[in-house]
Amino acid sequence: MRPDVSIILITHSEKPAYFAAALKACLAQKDVNLQVIVSTVANDPAIRVAKKAGVELVVDNHPNRRSVHQAFRQVNAGFTAATGDWIFLTGSDDLLLPTRALDDATMCLEYDAKVCYSAYYVANANLCIYKTYVPRKYSYEHHRTKGNFISDASMMSRKVWQRFGPFRSEEWNNHAYWDFWLRVAEGLGPKVFIRNLKPAWIYRNDPNSRHMRRRHDSVLRERDKHDRKRMLASHRDFKMEEVQ
Repeated sequence: MRPDVSIILITHSEKPAYFAAALKACLAQKDVNLQVIVSTVANDPAIRVAKKAGVELVVDNHPNRRSVHQAFRQVNAGFTAATGDWIFLTGSDDLLLPTRALDDATMCLEYDAKVCYSAYYVANANLCIYKTYVPRKYSYEHHRTKGNFISDASMMSRKVWQRFGPFRSEEWNNHAYWDFWLRVAEGLGPKVFIRNLKPAWIYRNDPNSRHMRRRHDSVLRERDKHDRKRMLASHRDFKMEEVQ
């Protein structure tokens, strides 16, 4: 039986060529019953492209200044519109490989998992691949105290979203994904996660993205460090001295 999969493509004034390539890769997924949702903002050029492609549109009509909260409003709205048994995000400059949706859903079904996080290729703006990222096996303790190694682009059961959504950027800013996966692990146990070790998508590394700029911006780094401490302190059995 072909799995029912919803892919949510988030965009906000991205380069048209990048968005068109990302959408084409979504629509090229093999052997799944596919719902593609483009979650965007009013007057975005992506709207015309999405309508021409015949995919579903979710349009956020808030004042459309780029921000963490703007992005998470689009993410949450896309998840709310999803109808597939399995759901995942993709960015408007990243490319899915043709069996990404099928492989991840098949692994979840075969191993009775609820979340699949994939290895992926890292490429420059011209899609020249220079690295493969293979995530480590999920450890709740490592995830809680050291780092978020579950990608925001991970596939999840729609039941997981219904129980643990939405992503809470209004509380944790850029750490809303990290908080979400911690809540899933605390509610369902770390065994709910499974890895797809075969690279399943291509991450186009944009040096102008917020998370890249944080590496060189001391104000952003300190703000993120503060948000991280607050977020981790909200989770059970957490000791503040464990935050490095």
